[in-house]
Amino acid sequence: MAYTYDYTKKIKIPKFEPDDSNVSLEDCVDVDRYIALLRDIDTRLSKNKITPEEAKFLKLCATRWIKFDYENVAQYFATKASPEVQDCLEKSAMILIDVNKAFENTIVASRDYIEDISKSYIAENIDKYQDVDFEKEVWREDK
Repeated sequence: MAYTYDYTKKIKIPKFEPDDSNVSLEDCVDVDRYIALLRDIDTRLSKNKITPEEAKFLKLCATRWIKFDYENVAQYFATKASPEVQDCLEKSAMILIDVNKAFENTIVASRDYIEDISKSYIAENIDKYQDVDFEKEVWREDK
């Protein structure tokens, strides 16, 4: 299977606009797999198949299966969260407020900087790339 990649200079920063949807906290997170793992760990612990220290570690590992719906978190933040909850969500980086477009401007500046470095490198090393047609370059999946 061959892959081709089209690159663009367009930068589209996702911007959230709250709507009138009624989002609950339960809509913000999916913990089904996490809870199933916790039950399995507790069963193994109760049967002395793992140590309490191992159970504690495995429970921390299981948190990776918690899934957040960031759009719903943003909706909850904008429409229902108290100032205290909003502050906590911001501190945990669940919500990023782009004050004065700081993130957006950083992304654009970074793209421009990388583009300048790339152009400079190619200009300095053009002889090495004379036979490469970058417009038709195809990336292949490793087998």
